[in-house]
Amino acid sequence: MNSSYAGYTPEKSTLNSELDTINPFEFKRGMDYELISLGCARLRESTLEERMKSTKRVVKNLQEHPSYYTSLIHYETEFRNQVKKPTFKKWLKEYEDESKMKPVSEKDILKEKADKREVAATIMDRQTHKDLLGIIQECGVSMNEGTDNIRPYYEVAKMAYMEGLTAGLRN
Repeated sequence: MNSSYAGYTPEKSTLNSELDTINPFEFKRGMDYELISLGCARLRESTLEERMKSTKRVVKNLQEHPSYYTSLIHYETEFRNQVKKPTFKKWLKEYEDESKMKPVSEKDILKEKADKREVAATIMDRQTHKDLLGIIQECGVSMNEGTDNIRPYYEVAKMAYMEGLTAGLRN
């Protein structure tokens, strides 16, 4: 059993295996939240019954959504002092859909590479390359180090420059 759950030692039951699958940091955040909602300022001030009740509620909520309490605190912070706000469950579904990683198609990757090549070919003249090297030098990189030591800094500067230009082209 995971011993990261201070203040509660469950009986031998299915709760043991459920606790092993839960993020301990999220569990602690949930226990703090639930105990405060019951009127306990600290874990040590709570009774065994309050901890049991809170634990069951936390496990249920974390099985429903792995970052339930982080999202709940985010929701309460974002909609504090607002009269009109969505329900937490509705907001959580929208927030989860919005923050999910979305697959990138091969077409999008090729388009981005083509945009960067187009920018590099048309806009990055000799003076731009010199300006980038000047910026690198201003940041403290010695130009006497040789090309192998300067190249990583130059590539980062060039990528940042091209990303800025391609973002401007898209907008």
